[in-house]
Amino acid sequence: MKQLKRQCISTVILLSVITALWASDTNNCRIVFYRNDNLENQHPAYKVYMADSIITKLKNKTYYSFYVKPGCLYFKNYNPNLSEIHLKTQKDKTYFIKLGPNPVSPDSSLVFTLMDSAMARKELIRNQLTNKAPTKKDVFIPQNSIGFNIGGGFGLDKASAVNTTTAEDAYISFGGGLDLGLNYTLEFIKNFGLALDFGYKRSFLHPSISNGSIHFERKNISITPLYMIPLNKKESSRLKIGIGGDLYLNPEMTFELSKIKDGFDDTWKYKDQQGFHISAFYETIMPSDWSFQIGITYYNVNYNFKSGEKYYPTSDFLINGQGGGINITGGLGYHF
Repeated sequence: MKQLKRQCISTVILLSVITALWASDTNNCRIVFYRNDNLENQHPAYKVYMADSIITKLKNKTYYSFYVKPGCLYFKNYNPNLSEIHLKTQKDKTYFIKLGPNPVSPDSSLVFTLMDSAMARKELIRNQLTNKAPTKKDVFIPQNSIGFNIGGGFGLDKASAVNTTTAEDAYISFGGGLDLGLNYTLEFIKNFGLALDFGYKRSFLHPSISNGSIHFERKNISITPLYMIPLNKKESSRLKIGIGGDLYLNPEMTFELSKIKDGFDDTWKYKDQQGFHISAFYETIMPSDWSFQIGITYYNVNYNFKSGEKYYPTSDFLINGQGGGINITGGLGYHF
């Protein structure tokens, strides 16, 4: 089992490196033309030329995205007079160009406006512009998001810890319980990203008893390469699937059983451990840059007893705790 876990963790690290390298391994730049005319009348499609070749006919409330080798680029439009823009571009960068009426003189020729990246992305999302020519890499969900999740689950292994007066056993597990987390996600390219999570988990005695308690708490840092599958044409709903590595910090089991016959109070510390997880989340993204997600995570980790304040465990379950479990969590995210 330990060898399998090491192989899984090594695979996760390798996938993370490959994802990052893949994201940056391109010799092209990206050009995005879009229209967002705030006019009552629907204007005809605007033709956009690169040098003397037409590259798209752009209707209102649409965008067109393509990749091209970087350098000095020249675009133009005749409607009815010539309007043009010259760009000096660099590889791995995205350039947003807004095409529309001249704000000073709306009845004159169109103008090209080079837009700030953040402002352009917000316009594309909030106004739900349609992709004029969908490509494998085009999606206008902001590349960064932060959020939180809350939920819980159950451990895959448990043991009886307390015999109650009703002859019912109360169990404790190294997995499951309360699950809280903060997360940051970076989308390198369409459908691929990397998530970083900071979590807190706490397992409880189940069923709970009135005159005592046991809980096992731990903190975790997780990294997850993600593959995102669009579920609708606007890509505002998608399935996020990932396999990642975990680092569990400061695991502690706390006993408060002094009121029970032969019980005791103590805190047992366990060694920091590595683990892995597999997750699948459904995410829906709203025009306001907020999103909601809910999903399920399977995780696996083994804990090793380190020290106790007064006592120490005698059972193998408590010495080498199996901390695998399945949790269901949901939360909100903000995209920027």
